[in-house]
Amino acid sequence: MKRLCLLWIGGFLLLGSLTVQAQCRMCYLTKKQAEKAANYLKTQKDIILFAGCELKDVARRVEIKKVEIEPTEIKDKFQIKIEGFIFATFEIEDNMVTNYTKIISKDTFYIDLAYIHVRTGGYTNESTQKYIWDATCLGVYLGYTVDPCIDPFDYPNQPR
Repeated sequence: MKRLCLLWIGGFLLLGSLTVQAQCRMCYLTKKQAEKAANYLKTQKDIILFAGCELKDVARRVEIKKVEIEPTEIKDKFQIKIEGFIFATFEIEDNMVTNYTKIISKDTFYIDLAYIHVRTGGYTNESTQKYIWDATCLGVYLGYTVDPCIDPFDYPNQPR
């Protein structure tokens, strides 16, 4: 019985440590990485926050108002803080936007480059002849080795 209990506790602790690692894939950055990402984000009007590795995460479209780099408790590591407005939420099914809902919510975020998606090149939809932008993981777009757990998906084309 004691052995079974220890195995259960050990498994729970291992699962807990894996969950913590999965939550922060690229949130602690070198100064150079943070500056590169912050400078890019300052050129964007809006971004998508979506943790593709988390089950049932709801994507949030955020209008950027302010981007800052802040030091962390870890020596020589930095994080990026974004102030802005969530102006829509949606789900992603088969790399397409569904259940797009407009909202207004002011918020501040410390971001993870694996879970920020930016507007990049796209394609023309054959049936509608509309241009569809891709939403690409910022970490991947900047050339870092990071797994966002999702391929590029359609960037919402709905206006603010």
